[in-house]
Amino acid sequence: MLDKITLDPPRPVPYKKSEHLCARIVGVALRQAVKERGLTYAEMSQRVGVSISSISRVVGGTTNVRLEDIVAVLAVCGVTGERRDRILGMAKRRGHDSDALLLSYGTEHGVDTAALDDLASLATSVTVVASTAHAIATSRPLGNTRYTFLVTAFALAAMPDDQRADLATLTRVPTVCLRVLDHGPIGESFELLTFEDRTTAVAVRLRTSHLIFDRGDTVLAYRRHAKALTTRALTPQQSRRLITQRATTPE
Repeated sequence: MLDKITLDPPRPVPYKKSEHLCARIVGVALRQAVKERGLTYAEMSQRVGVSISSISRVVGGTTNVRLEDIVAVLAVCGVTGERRDRILGMAKRRGHDSDALLLSYGTEHGVDTAALDDLASLATSVTVVASTAHAIATSRPLGNTRYTFLVTAFALAAMPDDQRADLATLTRVPTVCLRVLDHGPIGESFELLTFEDRTTAVAVRLRTSHLIFDRGDTVLAYRRHAKALTTRALTPQQSRRLITQRATTPE
């Protein structure tokens, strides 16, 4: 029965390039607000005055929903002040053409941090080019998404023993491929998120934020950079042996 379906959590709609990244973030924020309120689709439908399917679209991160419905959901959920202003500000940017979107992480309500993880959960494959691969690999649910992590040998040697042990365990996960760059720096850290329709988004890690691109020559440049780094990296088998050796023989 539809009236027994809860929002804990609903499956996000598939990522489509035509949908602006801002719509995805609004969906994340609204799902969190509804979850905190503990309401069902049916209860939200009655209080907002729209159909259950409309509520599903509003909290699903789609672009074809009315701003008035978003305002109503926020009101029913008791979202006020700065948090409400930030969500509505993002909602007003939906559908606007933009080359990039800046997401700050570690925000008070976790909206931006959750948004990137939400995008990653929709990807069929993710390539992480980062010396901080351990932190990403152990904090994000992997599911059936195929992950490729590129990490430098220098970063591997500098890790605490428990982190190296975690990476050694990850080398045995079928959906994870760890590649070690034995020589040369990685440069800036970034993630390539590839979706079912073969579109790609790039999340560039900055000091306190991520800059996300989903169109244009910028995506192509990062794809080429990741391919070049992968060509230089040790094979998965060589990387597995090196990581396991470092994990079992601490410095």
